[in-house]
Amino acid sequence: ATRLYGFIDKAGKLMVPCIYQKVTDFSCGRAAVLLNGVWQYIDPSGKTIIRDDYIITKTPVVSVDQEEQMTSIDPPAFHDGRLRYRDKNGLYGYRDRSGSFVIPASFNLAQDFSGGVAVVADTVPEQHLTGDNTLTRLYNSLPSGEPEYRFRIIDSTGKVLFRLNSNTTLDMNRRFSNGLAAFLMQSQDSTGWGMISVHGQVVVPPVYRNEPMPNYDGVAFVQVDGDESTGNKDGYLVTFDPAGQIIAKIPFVTPYGAMYDSNLGFHEGLMAVQLGDYWGYIDALGHVIIKPQFGTALNFQNGFAVVKTQDGKVGVIRNPLR
Repeated sequence: ATRLYGFIDKAGKLMVPCIYQKVTDFSCGRAAVLLNGVWQYIDPSGKTIIRDDYIITKTPVVSVDQEEQMTSIDPPAFHDGRLRYRDKNGLYGYRDRSGSFVIPASFNLAQDFSGGVAVVADTVPEQHLTGDNTLTRLYNSLPSGEPEYRFRIIDSTGKVLFRLNSNTTLDMNRRFSNGLAAFLMQSQDSTGWGMISVHGQVVVPPVYRNEPMPNYDGVAFVQVDGDESTGNKDGYLVTFDPAGQIIAKIPFVTPYGAMYDSNLGFHEGLMAVQLGDYWGYIDALGHVIIKPQFGTALNFQNGFAVVKTQDGKVGVIRNPLR
Protein backbone atom coordinates (compact mmCIF):
# COMPACT_ATOMS: atom_id res chain seq x y z
CA ALA A 1 0.00 0.00 0.00
CA THR A 2 1.15 3.54 -0.76
CA ARG A 3 2.06 5.51 2.33
CA LEU A 4 0.69 9.08 2.34
CA TYR A 5 1.49 11.92 4.73
CA GLY A 6 -0.25 14.92 6.26
CA PHE A 7 0.10 17.11 9.37
CA ILE A 8 -1.40 17.08 12.86
CA ASP A 9 -1.31 19.76 15.55
CA LYS A 10 0.03 19.35 19.10
CA ALA A 11 -3.27 17.90 20.24
CA GLY A 12 -3.15 15.23 17.54
CA LYS A 13 -5.90 16.79 15.40
CA LEU A 14 -5.44 16.29 11.67
CA MET A 15 -4.93 19.76 10.18
CA VAL A 16 -3.67 18.90 6.68
CA PRO A 17 -5.01 15.68 5.09
CA CYS A 18 -2.76 12.72 4.29
CA ILE A 19 -2.51 13.19 0.53
CA TYR A 20 1.24 13.72 0.01
CA GLN A 21 3.86 11.22 -1.10
CA LYS A 22 6.54 13.05 0.90
CA VAL A 23 6.67 16.03 3.28
CA THR A 24 9.21 18.15 5.13
CA ASP A 25 8.81 19.88 8.49
CA PHE A 26 7.23 23.31 8.72
CA SER A 27 9.61 26.25 8.99
CA CYS A 28 8.55 29.89 9.01
CA GLY A 29 4.99 28.67 8.45
CA ARG A 30 5.81 26.81 5.24
CA ALA A 31 6.44 23.14 4.41
CA ALA A 32 7.57 21.46 1.20
CA VAL A 33 5.28 18.60 0.11
CA LEU A 34 5.32 16.19 -2.81
CA LEU A 35 1.92 15.84 -4.48
CA ASN A 36 1.52 13.68 -7.60
CA GLY A 37 5.26 13.84 -8.17
CA VAL A 38 5.44 17.65 -7.99
CA TRP A 39 7.06 19.54 -5.11
CA GLN A 40 5.31 22.61 -3.73
CA TYR A 41 5.17 24.69 -0.54
CA ILE A 42 2.03 24.91 1.59
CA ASP A 43 0.91 26.92 4.62
CA PRO A 44 -0.44 25.33 7.85
CA SER A 45 -3.95 25.14 6.36
CA GLY A 46 -2.69 23.11 3.38
CA LYS A 47 -3.03 25.98 0.90
CA THR A 48 -0.43 25.93 -1.87
CA ILE A 49 1.79 29.02 -1.69
CA ILE A 50 4.57 28.16 -4.16
CA ARG A 51 4.48 25.73 -7.06
CA ASP A 52 6.83 26.45 -9.96
CA ASP A 53 10.07 25.46 -11.66
CA TYR A 54 12.23 27.53 -9.29
CA ILE A 55 11.93 25.05 -6.42
CA ILE A 56 15.31 23.42 -5.76
CA THR A 57 15.39 19.62 -5.92
CA LYS A 58 19.07 19.29 -6.83
CA THR A 59 22.01 21.26 -5.52
CA PRO A 60 25.79 21.34 -5.93
CA VAL A 61 27.89 20.10 -3.04
CA VAL A 62 31.22 21.88 -2.92
CA SER A 63 34.10 20.33 -1.01
CA VAL A 64 36.92 22.29 0.58
CA ASP A 65 39.10 21.71 -2.49
CA GLN A 66 36.24 23.23 -4.53
CA GLU A 67 35.14 20.10 -6.38
CA GLU A 68 31.48 20.41 -7.31
CA GLN A 69 28.87 17.68 -7.83
CA MET A 70 25.07 17.83 -8.23
CA THR A 71 23.07 15.76 -5.78
CA SER A 72 19.32 15.20 -5.36
CA ILE A 73 17.78 16.71 -2.23
CA ASP A 74 14.45 17.48 -0.69
CA PRO A 75 13.55 21.15 -1.28
CA PRO A 76 15.20 23.53 1.20
CA ALA A 77 13.31 24.96 4.14
CA PHE A 78 12.58 28.61 4.82
CA HIS A 79 15.08 30.25 7.16
CA ASP A 80 14.68 33.74 8.58
CA GLY A 81 11.69 34.17 6.26
CA ARG A 82 13.80 33.50 3.16
CA LEU A 83 13.87 30.57 0.74
CA ARG A 84 16.64 29.79 -1.73
CA TYR A 85 15.59 29.35 -5.35
CA ARG A 86 17.44 28.60 -8.58
CA ASP A 87 16.59 30.08 -11.97
CA LYS A 88 16.86 28.48 -15.41
CA ASN A 89 20.47 29.66 -15.72
CA GLY A 90 21.47 27.84 -12.56
CA LEU A 91 21.88 31.02 -10.50
CA TYR A 92 20.56 31.36 -6.96
CA GLY A 93 18.45 33.99 -5.24
CA TYR A 94 15.92 34.24 -2.41
CA ARG A 95 12.13 34.46 -2.03
CA ASP A 96 9.94 35.55 0.86
CA ARG A 97 7.10 33.59 2.49
CA SER A 98 4.62 34.74 -0.16
CA GLY A 99 6.84 33.38 -2.92
CA SER A 100 7.93 36.82 -4.15
CA PHE A 101 11.48 37.09 -5.45
CA VAL A 102 13.13 39.51 -3.01
CA ILE A 103 16.81 38.89 -3.82
CA PRO A 104 17.44 38.36 -7.55
CA ALA A 105 19.12 35.19 -8.79
CA SER A 106 22.70 36.32 -9.34
CA PHE A 107 24.83 33.92 -7.26
CA ASN A 108 26.61 30.78 -8.42
CA LEU A 109 26.38 29.36 -4.90
CA ALA A 110 24.13 30.29 -1.97
CA GLN A 111 23.47 29.06 1.56
CA ASP A 112 20.29 29.16 3.57
CA PHE A 113 20.00 32.13 5.91
CA SER A 114 20.99 31.75 9.55
CA GLY A 115 20.91 34.51 12.15
CA GLY A 116 19.97 37.08 9.50
CA VAL A 117 22.91 36.38 7.17
CA ALA A 118 23.76 34.02 4.31
CA VAL A 119 26.95 33.07 2.49
CA VAL A 120 26.89 33.50 -1.29
CA ALA A 121 29.60 33.06 -3.89
CA ASP A 122 30.37 33.99 -7.48
CA THR A 123 32.76 32.24 -9.81
CA VAL A 124 36.01 34.00 -10.64
CA PRO A 125 36.11 34.74 -14.40
CA GLU A 126 38.68 32.71 -16.29
CA GLN A 127 41.69 34.59 -17.54
CA HIS A 128 42.39 34.62 -21.28
CA LEU A 129 45.48 35.92 -22.99
CA THR A 130 45.11 38.62 -25.60
CA GLY A 131 46.85 38.65 -28.94
CA ASP A 132 46.94 36.40 -31.96
CA ASN A 133 49.91 34.09 -31.85
CA THR A 134 50.52 30.38 -31.41
CA LEU A 135 51.18 30.54 -27.65
CA THR A 136 48.06 32.65 -26.98
CA ARG A 137 45.82 30.40 -29.06
CA LEU A 138 47.25 27.30 -27.35
CA TYR A 139 46.72 28.74 -23.86
CA ASN A 140 43.17 29.89 -24.56
CA SER A 141 42.27 26.47 -26.00
CA LEU A 142 43.19 24.62 -22.81
CA PRO A 143 40.22 23.03 -20.97
CA SER A 144 38.78 24.90 -18.03
CA GLY A 145 39.85 23.86 -14.56
CA GLU A 146 37.72 23.63 -11.44
CA PRO A 147 35.89 26.91 -10.77
CA GLU A 148 37.20 29.30 -8.14
CA TYR A 149 34.77 31.27 -5.99
CA ARG A 150 34.61 34.69 -4.38
CA PHE A 151 32.64 34.59 -1.14
CA ARG A 152 30.56 37.33 0.44
CA ILE A 153 28.07 37.62 3.29
CA ILE A 154 24.67 39.23 2.69
CA ASP A 155 21.73 40.21 4.90
CA SER A 156 18.06 39.37 4.27
CA THR A 157 17.69 42.33 1.88
CA GLY A 158 20.64 41.22 -0.26
CA LYS A 159 22.97 43.92 1.08
CA VAL A 160 26.62 42.82 1.14
CA LEU A 161 27.92 42.96 4.71
CA PHE A 162 31.49 41.99 3.88
CA ARG A 163 33.60 40.14 1.32
CA LEU A 164 36.21 37.48 1.93
CA ASN A 165 39.74 37.65 0.57
CA SER A 166 40.52 35.54 -2.48
CA ASN A 167 42.59 33.13 -0.36
CA THR A 168 39.72 32.48 2.05
CA THR A 169 37.07 29.79 1.62
CA LEU A 170 33.88 29.04 3.56
CA ASP A 171 32.36 25.57 3.83
CA MET A 172 29.14 25.93 1.81
CA ASN A 173 27.75 22.80 3.43
CA ARG A 174 27.63 24.53 6.85
CA ARG A 175 25.81 27.75 7.71
CA PHE A 176 26.68 30.34 10.30
CA SER A 177 25.80 28.92 13.71
CA ASN A 178 25.08 31.37 16.51
CA GLY A 179 27.05 34.05 14.70
CA LEU A 180 30.15 32.01 13.81
CA ALA A 181 31.32 30.04 10.76
CA ALA A 182 34.46 28.08 9.96
CA PHE A 183 36.76 29.38 7.23
CA LEU A 184 39.85 28.04 5.47
CA MET A 185 42.73 30.40 4.68
CA GLN A 186 45.35 29.29 2.19
CA SER A 187 48.67 30.95 1.42
CA GLN A 188 52.04 29.96 0.03
CA ASP A 189 53.36 29.45 3.54
CA SER A 190 50.47 27.85 5.37
CA THR A 191 46.91 26.53 5.27
CA GLY A 192 44.64 26.56 8.27
CA TRP A 193 41.09 26.64 9.59
CA GLY A 194 39.65 29.32 11.86
CA MET A 195 36.29 30.90 12.69
CA ILE A 196 34.79 34.17 11.55
CA SER A 197 31.85 36.24 12.84
CA VAL A 198 28.90 37.61 10.87
CA HIS A 199 30.68 40.98 10.95
CA GLY A 200 33.79 39.61 9.22
CA GLN A 201 35.89 39.55 12.37
CA VAL A 202 38.30 36.64 12.79
CA VAL A 203 37.52 35.26 16.25
CA VAL A 204 39.55 32.04 15.99
CA PRO A 205 42.79 32.42 14.01
CA PRO A 206 43.30 30.04 11.06
CA VAL A 207 45.93 27.84 12.67
CA TYR A 208 44.12 24.49 12.84
CA ARG A 209 44.48 21.57 10.45
CA ASN A 210 40.89 20.39 10.97
CA GLU A 211 37.66 22.30 10.39
CA PRO A 212 36.06 23.62 13.60
CA MET A 213 32.64 22.25 14.50
CA PRO A 214 29.65 24.66 14.64
CA ASN A 215 28.99 26.92 17.61
CA TYR A 216 26.05 25.38 19.46
CA ASP A 217 24.84 26.86 22.74
CA GLY A 218 27.86 29.14 22.92
CA VAL A 219 30.53 26.44 22.53
CA ALA A 220 32.49 25.58 19.37
CA PHE A 221 35.38 23.16 19.17
CA VAL A 222 38.10 21.84 16.90
CA GLN A 223 39.98 18.55 16.92
CA VAL A 224 43.78 18.69 17.17
CA ASP A 225 45.31 15.45 15.94
CA GLY A 226 48.10 13.75 17.78
CA ASP A 227 50.75 11.30 16.67
CA GLU A 228 49.19 8.73 14.33
CA SER A 229 51.86 6.17 15.22
CA THR A 230 50.55 6.12 18.80
CA GLY A 231 46.91 5.95 17.79
CA ASN A 232 46.32 9.69 18.18
CA LYS A 233 46.40 9.26 21.97
CA ASP A 234 48.04 12.66 22.50
CA GLY A 235 45.33 14.44 20.49
CA TYR A 236 42.75 16.71 22.08
CA LEU A 237 39.72 18.95 21.51
CA VAL A 238 39.93 22.71 21.91
CA THR A 239 36.66 24.36 23.00
CA PHE A 240 35.93 28.06 22.35
CA ASP A 241 33.39 30.58 23.59
CA PRO A 242 31.56 32.91 21.12
CA ALA A 243 34.40 35.47 21.40
CA GLY A 244 36.95 32.89 20.31
CA GLN A 245 38.52 32.54 23.75
CA ILE A 246 39.76 29.05 24.57
CA ILE A 247 37.64 27.38 27.25
CA ALA A 248 39.65 24.19 27.59
CA LYS A 249 41.87 21.62 25.92
CA ILE A 250 40.24 18.21 26.38
CA PRO A 251 42.53 15.16 25.97
CA PHE A 252 41.30 12.23 23.93
CA VAL A 253 42.52 9.84 26.62
CA THR A 254 40.35 9.83 29.75
CA PRO A 255 40.06 7.63 32.84
CA TYR A 256 37.09 5.98 31.10
CA GLY A 257 39.01 5.16 27.93
CA ALA A 258 39.88 6.92 24.71
CA MET A 259 37.40 9.32 23.07
CA TYR A 260 36.50 7.65 19.78
CA ASP A 261 33.46 9.57 18.60
CA SER A 262 31.08 12.41 19.46
CA ASN A 263 27.82 14.03 18.38
CA LEU A 264 29.86 17.01 17.12
CA GLY A 265 28.16 19.67 19.20
CA PHE A 266 27.35 20.84 22.73
CA HIS A 267 23.66 21.07 23.57
CA GLU A 268 22.43 22.50 26.87
CA GLY A 269 26.02 22.43 28.11
CA LEU A 270 26.75 18.79 27.27
CA MET A 271 28.07 16.79 24.32
CA ALA A 272 27.56 13.08 23.84
CA VAL A 273 30.89 11.28 23.39
CA GLN A 274 32.03 7.69 23.05
CA LEU A 275 34.60 6.92 25.74
CA GLY A 276 35.92 3.42 25.29
CA ASP A 277 33.05 1.13 24.35
CA TYR A 278 30.15 3.25 25.61
CA TRP A 279 28.62 6.70 25.32
CA GLY A 280 28.38 9.36 28.02
CA TYR A 281 28.39 13.16 28.21
CA ILE A 282 31.09 15.78 28.84
CA ASP A 283 30.88 19.54 29.43
CA ALA A 284 32.90 22.26 27.67
CA LEU A 285 35.70 21.90 30.24
CA GLY A 286 36.05 18.21 29.45
CA HIS A 287 34.55 17.02 32.72
CA VAL A 288 32.65 13.75 32.41
CA ILE A 289 29.18 14.71 33.69
CA ILE A 290 27.40 11.46 32.79
CA LYS A 291 29.64 8.40 32.86
CA PRO A 292 29.87 6.28 29.68
CA GLN A 293 27.20 3.57 30.01
CA PHE A 294 25.00 3.76 26.89
CA GLY A 295 25.09 2.02 23.54
CA THR A 296 23.78 5.20 21.89
CA ALA A 297 23.26 8.73 23.23
CA LEU A 298 21.46 11.60 21.48
CA ASN A 299 21.63 15.35 22.09
CA PHE A 300 19.84 17.01 24.99
CA GLN A 301 16.79 19.06 24.14
CA ASN A 302 14.46 20.80 26.59
CA GLY A 303 16.27 19.11 29.46
CA PHE A 304 16.05 15.52 28.19
CA ALA A 305 17.97 13.16 25.90
CA VAL A 306 17.12 9.81 24.34
CA VAL A 307 19.59 7.00 25.00
CA LYS A 308 19.84 3.31 24.25
CA THR A 309 21.09 1.06 27.01
CA GLN A 310 23.72 -1.64 26.59
CA ASP A 311 21.00 -4.27 26.24
CA GLY A 312 19.23 -2.27 23.50
CA LYS A 313 16.44 -0.67 25.50
CA VAL A 314 15.49 2.92 24.65
CA GLY A 315 15.19 5.37 27.53
CA VAL A 316 15.09 9.07 28.36
CA ILE A 317 17.49 10.76 30.79
CA ARG A 318 17.38 14.18 32.41
CA ASN A 319 20.08 16.81 32.01
CA PRO A 320 21.84 17.03 35.39
CA LEU A 321 22.94 20.60 34.65
CA ARG A 322 19.35 21.89 34.61
